[in-house]
Amino acid sequence: AGNIGKVQNVDCILRAVTRMDAALPFLVHIVGDGSELANCREEAQRLGLGDKVRFHGRYPLEEMKGFYKMADCFLLTLRGGDFIGKTLPGKAQGYLSVGKPIVAAADEAVQEMVAESGCGTAVAAGDDGALAKAMEDVVLHFDQYREMGLSGRRFYEAHYAREVFVERLTGILAAPVKKEQ
Repeated sequence: AGNIGKVQNVDCILRAVTRMDAALPFLVHIVGDGSELANCREEAQRLGLGDKVRFHGRYPLEEMKGFYKMADCFLLTLRGGDFIGKTLPGKAQGYLSVGKPIVAAADEAVQEMVAESGCGTAVAAGDDGALAKAMEDVVLHFDQYREMGLSGRRFYEAHYAREVFVERLTGILAAPVKKEQ
């Protein structure tokens, strides 16, 4: 969900879907807009993924709750090999807040967040084979992943909830400023 650009590496998801067991009951929903949306739609069509991938386009933020509620799991992909790919996108916190598992193909900060929170599985950025295996694992062992999603929600409440954020920010702002000598 969100921006569909080069950084988000949505084509990794498409490649992963081609590697999955087509007999498994799953459907990948891609919600959002961006510079790579048309290319991703064309690639999905070229790969014959019409029955496994659905593009929804852009929706207002207030309507995203419906998509979040519908989802069994969130996919979070970023390109690797540069500074942007090492960051934690804001949508990660939104995913955690819903209490659903996350399967990620990203590096550094995303991998650390998934490991620390226990919210799901993370593989290396761009590794569509490992992503496919992780996605299949969610379908085959959903009860286990449901628990991971709840673990992610607890992590969100402990680290990202508004009250926690305000308390930390207040502490930073109240700290004395050290003068340079």
